[in-house]
Amino acid sequence: MTQAEEKVREISDKLVNRIDELKNEGFEDSAILATVRNYLLGLVDGIDFSAEMNEELTTDEIINTLSKEK
Repeated sequence: MTQAEEKVREISDKLVNRIDELKNEGFEDSAILATVRNYLLGLVDGIDFSAEMNEELTTDEIINTLSKEK
């Protein structure tokens, strides 16, 4: 299993466990759904932020490389 696959499994296991916990605590389906939605939105924000940071690093590396060549 690749690192990405392991991470996806870890994240999905955490989400499933949290859903089960909320059900056991007596939360309504609408509250559980809101929790899942917020969890997924947080993941998407994290992925977007990571992509932006990688893009910036790549741009900075290119600029630094070009600056050194002069």
